[in-house]
Amino acid sequence: RNTLSVFWTEPATVEGFTGVSGILAGAVYAFLAFIGFDAAAPLAEEAKDPKRTIKWAVIGSVVLVGTFFVVTTYASAVYFGPGQYAGFLAHGDGDPWMEITRTFWGVGWVILLVTLLSSGLASANGAGMAATRVAWALGRAGTLPKALTRLHSRFRSPVVAIAVIFTLATAVTLAVGLAFGPVTGFMVTGTVLTVGVLPIYMAVCVACPVYYLRYRRSEFRVLPHLVVPLVGLVFLFPTFCAGAGITAFSFVAPLSYPLDMAGYFVALWWCVGIVLLAVIAVRHPERLAPDRILAAPSLDDELAALPHTTIIDDKKELAL
Repeated sequence: RNTLSVFWTEPATVEGFTGVSGILAGAVYAFLAFIGFDAAAPLAEEAKDPKRTIKWAVIGSVVLVGTFFVVTTYASAVYFGPGQYAGFLAHGDGDPWMEITRTFWGVGWVILLVTLLSSGLASANGAGMAATRVAWALGRAGTLPKALTRLHSRFRSPVVAIAVIFTLATAVTLAVGLAFGPVTGFMVTGTVLTVGVLPIYMAVCVACPVYYLRYRRSEFRVLPHLVVPLVGLVFLFPTFCAGAGITAFSFVAPLSYPLDMAGYFVALWWCVGIVLLAVIAVRHPERLAPDRILAAPSLDDELAALPHTTIIDDKKELAL
């Protein structure tokens, strides 16, 4: 039955993760569900009106997806019972959402199946596009190999970056899935992703007030540029500690194996990045210049590299 009790800490009764500890441990996957709301930003170069569309794509995705998760999680909790929710994943022979749909909607489970498959494909596509555009931009700036900048002769898509990103993603997925099984493998990769991304969000929370106070003091507003980032930082830091296995707070419970390896995986990834940064800073410092990283080749330069290209209608349409 409907109850507001599921919005507080009483139902968090898993042994070792009761109360706030359970909320923080679960928040690792709550934040994982939101990772990707900023994936629209790397597509700004391909948008017609990025200052308007990218902003609302980011904000809109957070609001819509957040509302969706709250409604569906609440529905499953009050249906299954918060006191029995630890067994939710085993419900319906390991397919709880489909079982719930069959109970209430009969053959409507077909619609749910199509929705799950299409949304999974859309999620993978969105993440793939964001990752390939970042890899392409880093190759263009000289931070990563220049081969990543190669475009398809017809569709102008970064074919090498796409191949590299999807090859790595497939390899990691199969390796972790075969090693730990699909559910635990998902939890491991999800924890690694969350631990890896949360420091970026925390850095943005710190950078926001610093940026406005230093460069745009006349536009600085206390609520959006100071209070909101600080509130975000308060929520993000304990969750990062929970995922990374850092028991900096008494209410942060250490994760069990293999989830406790997430912090080590991310630390190794950071070490690789730091070494790469140091090598580039010593050998090719010009590649790290902000104007080089942000500068994009002109449209004429890109078109000149493509065969049989004709510019039509003031460069707005391309005939290949």
